[in-house]
Order: sequence, then structure tokens, then C-alpha cells
Amino acid sequence: MQSLSDSDCIELIKINNNSYVETVKTTHMTLAMRKGLWKCAKEIVHALHKKGIDNRNQFDMESRLILKEIQNLKSTVESSLPMSSINPAFQWAQSPNEVYINVKFAHKIDAPATLNVEANNVTLLEGKLFLQASDGRKNFILDIELLGDIIPDESFWTMASVGRMVFTLKKQTASKWTRLLKNNRKIQNMHFWWEMNEKHKDELEKLDEEGGSKAGGSDEVKKDKKETVDLPTASADSNIVNSTLEESSTTNSTIVVDEESLRKQEETRRIEKETKQKIKDLDEEIKRRKREIDIKAKESKSLLDQEYNNRLEEINKESDLKLIQANRMLNGENQAVEDGTQSVVGNEL
Repeated sequence: MQSLSDSDCIELIKINNNSYVETVKTTHMTLAMRKGLWKCAKEIVHALHKKGIDNRNQFDMESRLILKEIQNLKSTVESSLPMSSINPAFQWAQSPNEVYINVKFAHKIDAPATLNVEANNVTLLEGKLFLQASDGRKNFILDIELLGDIIPDESFWTMASVGRMVFTLKKQTASKWTRLLKNNRKIQNMHFWWEMNEKHKDELEKLDEEGGSKAGGSDEVKKDKKETVDLPTASADSNIVNSTLEESSTTNSTIVVDEESLRKQEETRRIEKETKQKIKDLDEEIKRRKREIDIKAKESKSLLDQEYNNRLEEINKESDLKLIQANRMLNGENQAVEDGTQSVVGNEL
């Protein structure tokens, strides 16, 4: 069967008028499956069925072996492909003393995460974070320059569940960063971590009230003002300054719009998450109540069964007692009749 085609194989197991040879066996089916002669394998199954032979066990065993070989081949093919590089999605938030970055190993924050990812290179410098991680097929790279300086030796990271990685970066000085990145442009897949921000909201507001420093805030404003004062010496320079200010205003508006859109997206996700949790809790509550009802029903049935058995036992005892009494009365009457008969006979004698 090694060099046969489907049609050749079928011809070998058939004779005229579509009748099957008597020597067909389940091993012929497994051989046809191994050679990929699927039409012939179907004909062999029909032949085995006509002979009353059950071939399900052999089919299941051979199917598992074939699937295992396909999986091994798939792994070999995937491992030979060039590894794709992906910039992972991430969220960020801060407290007065730390910056938190939640990396999700996916190309989007709402896309399924890649599991079994291991960090191959994590580099923390005073103003830089570099991450390279991989699962063997996908290569995730995050390379960002931070707005302020951190203390690398006091910063750390942990691998979280479901394809995530969390960084805790120690700030060199207690401050409130106006943004995460040194560059004012928002990079793709960067999001604000609203849940973590809520945990430290009061601390940040207290820092503002106490007049704490802002990284990338007041110093940059002063610098912009100084440059504005030095520039307007002629009308042409004034036009340049006005154009620059307009561009800056447009950029700031875009950032505000982006932040507002981001906030709305995060709020929508939060509501969806809470709704799903409520539905899950409701399902659990329904299941719990159903279990309680089942338990109570079983207890009630057990009590009813016990009461029925007790009552049946009482009835049986009463019946037995009445039967005994009836037998005694009957025996007494018979004895009286017998005694009377003997007395009459004695008198006659």
C-alpha cells in the first residue's frame, strides 16, 4: 500500500458489483490513514461495518497519533519563522514617590495577552526604561525615556498573571510628573492607569496643596516664558513667535482631547468590567440559592420519608395487634363451642 493511490487502494479491497473482500481488517484502515488515503480509508470502514467489526478504538488511537505529529510539525514551522517584534501596550500612574507601569504583552490594551512570556532583558537607568521579552515566537520591546529621574537600585519589576508585567520606579525626589515621557508626544499603545491613580489621588492632591515640585511643570513654563521674552525683537520675529504659540496651542488642545478620549475609554472599560463582575456575582448568587433550595428539598423529603416510614410502622403494629386480638377472640369462641359440645355430650351420656 506504500506506493498506491486512493483509486488503486479502493480497487484492491473491492471486487465486482461493489462487494468487499473478506480479508479486510482494521489494520488496513490505519495504514490508509497513515498514507493519507482518506477515500480508501472510508471504503475500508464501510467494509468493516458490513462485516460487523467495530473499529472505533483503532480509529481514535490512530487519530491521536496523527494529531500529535501535526502539532509537532506546526511547532517546527512556527519556530523556523522569523520572530516578530511588537511594542507592547502599557498603562502608567504615579504616587508622590513612585511611578507605576503596567505592561501587557499584546499589541493593544484590549487585545488578548500572550502567555508564557519571559523577560530576557530589563534595563533601568536614571531616565530610561528598556524591556525585551519573548515567548519564543513574539518579541516584545519597550524602550522609553522618562520625564524625570529615578533610582534604579530602588526600583523593581514583577511578572504578573495573564501576560502582564508591572514596574515600580522610585523617583529621585518626591514630585508630581506632568507626564510620563520626556518627549511631549504620546506614543502608540500608552494609556493612563486610572485604577492605580485613584489609590494615590489624595497623596498627589496633598502634594499640590503643600506646593510640591512638578517634574516637567513649572521649570518648563519658566523656560518657555524666557524664550518668549528674548524672541520678539522685530515684526518677523513676532510672526514666528505667534506661529509657534498657535502650534503649541493646537498641540496642547490635541493632548487634552486625547487625554479626555482616553479617560472616557478607560471609564467605559471600567463600567464594562463592573457590569461583568455584577453578572458573575448574580450567577454565583443564583447557584448558591439553588444549592440551598436543593438541600432544603432533600431535607424535607428525608423528613417526609421518615414520617411516612414511622406512620407505616405504627399502622403495621396496629394491624398486627388487631390480628392477634382477632385470633385470640376466634380461638376463645372456638374453645367455648368445643367446651359446650363436650358438656352436652357428657349430659347425654
